Amino acid sequence: MKKIVLKDITLSNRTFKRLDILLHSDGSLVLLPTLFSIYTYNRSLSLVMRDVRNEILSQDVYRQTEINEQQIAFGTCVAYVARIFELAKYCDNLKEAHLDMNNNKFMNLYLNEVLGKRVKSVTTLELAKRALTSYRLFLSTLRIGDIPSLTLNREVLANLNSSKIVHSASDYVSREERSLIMQACRNERDRLIIRCGYQLGLRTSENRALCLHDQKIKCVTKPGLLSLFKQLDSSQQETFVYTLNGIYTKYKKSRDIYIPRTLLETFRSYYENERKQFIERHQVDDSIWLFIRYDPAGAGQQISERHATNIFNQALCDSNLENSSLSYHKLRHTFATEYYASLIQKESGLGYSEATALFLVAKRLGHSKSGTTERYIRLIEDMSIIEGKLTFPLK
Repeated sequence: MKKIVLKDITLSNRTFKRLDILLHSDGSLVLLPTLFSIYTYNRSLSLVMRDVRNEILSQDVYRQTEINEQQIAFGTCVAYVARIFELAKYCDNLKEAHLDMNNNKFMNLYLNEVLGKRVKSVTTLELAKRALTSYRLFLSTLRIGDIPSLTLNREVLANLNSSKIVHSASDYVSREERSLIMQACRNERDRLIIRCGYQLGLRTSENRALCLHDQKIKCVTKPGLLSLFKQLDSSQQETFVYTLNGIYTKYKKSRDIYIPRTLLETFRSYYENERKQFIERHQVDDSIWLFIRYDPAGAGQQISERHATNIFNQALCDSNLENSSLSYHKLRHTFATEYYASLIQKESGLGYSEATALFLVAKRLGHSKSGTTERYIRLIEDMSIIEGKLTFPLK
């Protein structure tokens, strides 16, 4: 199966800001999940159950279940549809004939036995429960399946709470969570700043250090991003070196960061499009910095030290992950974890020893002692449980 995301599409005289389509491997439509996607994005609604007392034509008071619509944020729509598509893919991988995925027994097993072992927090699991309930109620309105009765096992909740306490100091931000956060960002600038966290390992304040022009650092001229943009066309290299000026680093020491080609290309696209259009539209002076402010009070100026943290927290709220323990700084932890895993993998026969890998990660992060880095790196087994694999290319 594969997912296709359509943007600004018109369907039956209705314009969708976004629409997710799920296809089988042969290109045919995965009907019910896609219908749920259309319903959810069309109206920004989810379905909920409500029990009401009914005394009409009866001396006995009894309760009747009603299905109601509930307004939800766009980020929640994205999250709900993602959970249902994930369920459909899981069922497709089972390849069991006559599998009834729409009954309570199967749904509870999936929720507790599959997701309960895969997700990292109670908040994420509760979000999945709400999404699955809404989907089942949607099917019920189509007269497919029965009224859902989904519950979270106490043991599963206890394990998640315990895991949260143990790993709270070095949480790994999963690819799924990153995707939801990226989708909730409001412009290309903010999406790039999120990527700088988990692809470059930048601290929140270090996003201010990305300079367009060449800089003199310790009497040596270091190329700025405009120079690196030119190298994109003249070189086939996959990684480009940029030096962070120590003025903006935690310990006031300059360090090199290694920008993947795909990220640098996106930097250039942002510079030539969204950023340029903003400067022309608002007639503000151009800045030497890649990331500039969009607010009226500081339009065109260098972003603040807390900008990355602020937009990350806003995206968490918009993506319905606001109750999680995630933070922008944990994207830096994630970078360290994935980079470390890529260095020690043995499949290619080129893996480094753990000690050497730890030294290289510390160098990328700007740590003088590897002991600091060790606190950032989660066990690869933990990461493989979350992602389902061990290979993490930094692209």
